[in-house]
Parts: sequence; structure tokens; C-alpha cells
Amino acid sequence: FTMPLVLLEGPFSTVWPAQIFLFFLTYGFIGLELVSIKLSEPFGDSRDDVQIANIRDATMEGIENDLKSMQFQMTISDRRLQFAQQRQKLKRQNQQQMMDDKYQTSHGSHDDYGYHAMGESNGMAFLIGLLIQILK
Repeated sequence: FTMPLVLLEGPFSTVWPAQIFLFFLTYGFIGLELVSIKLSEPFGDSRDDVQIANIRDATMEGIENDLKSMQFQMTISDRRLQFAQQRQKLKRQNQQQMMDDKYQTSHGSHDDYGYHAMGESNGMAFLIGLLIQILK
């Protein structure tokens, strides 16, 4: 009620421009209040609410269409099986490599003992073995 009197001290020199400014200011705040009332419960059944059922139906239809178009691809369980088989194969190869490296270092000549026994292949096998232990 006293807002126009405060505005007279500031940018407005008469009451009428202050009244017009106050009308638009009030109109804006009432509009914000009405929007907040509409958004207070967005998941109801009225026409202004978010239509969760329609979103769900559209999502399910999209997933079904994608699955129909991907018939030639493997299923998730087949992919998991293939991944597990590849992992076991890699594990066996790494263990065989480690055994080969151990055999070469333990059955080498006496000249190979020392710095040469700790060559790149032995260090690499150690790192691969360590990586396998970490991944378990």
C-alpha cells in the first residue's frame, strides 16, 4: 500500500507512473505465485501435470523397437560368457608366460645370473601377474 510513496522519492516524480509501475510489479508477482501453485504437485492426474504414464509408454516402445532392430547382435548373457572366456584365456596365457620366464631364469647359465636374470621379460611377467592379482 505504501509502495507508491516510496517510489516518489526515487525514480518517479508523480504518483501515476509509480502506480503503473506498481501494477506491473504486482502482476508479475501474482503470476509467479500462480505458476508455483501449479508446479507444487507435478505428478497428479490433471492436464497440467507431467504425464508419467505417457513417458513410460514411449520409453518402453522405444526400447522394444531398439531390441527388435538388434536381433542380429548377441544377448547380454552371451556377451558376459564371451568376456569370461576371454578373461580365462588371457589368465592362462599370462600364467604360461610366467612359468616360461621362471623356467628360463632358473635353468640358465651362471653368466645369466645377476642383472641379466632380471631382464624385461621377467619384469613384464611380474607386472602382468600383479595386474591379474589386482583384477581378481
